[in-house]
Amino acid sequence: MTSETGNHKRDDGLTLIELTVSAAILAVGLTAVLQAFSMSARMSGVAGDINQACLLAQEKLQEIDFKETNGWLSQAPLESEEEYEKFKTKYSLNLLDTAFVTKMLDFQISWERANRHENINIKTILKK
Repeated sequence: MTSETGNHKRDDGLTLIELTVSAAILAVGLTAVLQAFSMSARMSGVAGDINQACLLAQEKLQEIDFKETNGWLSQAPLESEEEYEKFKTKYSLNLLDTAFVTKMLDFQISWERANRHENINIKTILKK
């Protein structure tokens, strides 16, 4: 479509400057979306690791509770370190009170993710 202004004809299309500005705006928008997607994928991985570590802690706690309930644990302090895939677990079980037969369980899980050291520390009291 053309229009006449004075003695000059002008096309109503996009100029090179308008095209460059619109491409720059599109690039900035796409960059923001891709960064958000990348962060979302990373956080999903971290959440998966934390979930797996918590499930591992729950499994170990149930195992210790089962052994305690059936009298398979001694009165002496108990310490253990184990590895499960990328997770390292360490726990200690110490007698707190002989009258009430209560024990303190200190459970630590650590792992590496993207060159970062992550860990979870759980403390609870077991009563017979």
